[in-house]
Amino acid sequence: MEKNTKNEMKKTKKVIRPMLLAACVAVVGLSVYADWNYNKNKEDASEKTGYIYNSSVSGDTAKILGEATYVGSTVQDETVSANGEDSVAEESYFASAAYDRQRSRDETIELLQTVVDSSETMPDAKNKALSDMTELAAAMEAETNIETLVKAKGFDDCIAVINGDNINVVVKTTGLLTYEVAQIREIVMNEMGIPAENIKIIEKTK
Repeated sequence: MEKNTKNEMKKTKKVIRPMLLAACVAVVGLSVYADWNYNKNKEDASEKTGYIYNSSVSGDTAKILGEATYVGSTVQDETVSANGEDSVAEESYFASAAYDRQRSRDETIELLQTVVDSSETMPDAKNKALSDMTELAAAMEAETNIETLVKAKGFDDCIAVINGDNINVVVKTTGLLTYEVAQIREIVMNEMGIPAENIKIIEKTK
């Protein structure tokens, strides 16, 4: 009887472990989706605050400026008029965006590390998790470098969000000049090696 019980327990463990691993992998997938969804939501929210410059035009930067589309004027009109309150709101936006981005990335890394550390993880799944962690770390480093370089150009604040081969760069400014759009685009292209059409530059205006 005791021997049968032990055999049943072993069989149960063999069934449960793959199920737990599958659940963990599913959670990682959901986390990656959540990170993508976070990026999209931040983009949508940013589009309600000012101008968007899609850097798909090569060569003539004046065309980039000319193609800027003003969106969300109603939202902007409803913001508080006091300069002090506007400034606080802008600072809160960038601080909140940076915090949310870091939290999302930390959660994803933690879940990927769980997959890597599990003795039940198949080699292919472990290699994929390690690859995802490496790519995520590289993206985080690139975001930091881009933000530092953009702010070095004289902008008060900036946040960059990389999603695969695309990037959104939100800049705190009262209005981007043609040469400033070109500067930001050049910084991103040099740092990431991506084409101009994958870069979206967004103004965060008062």
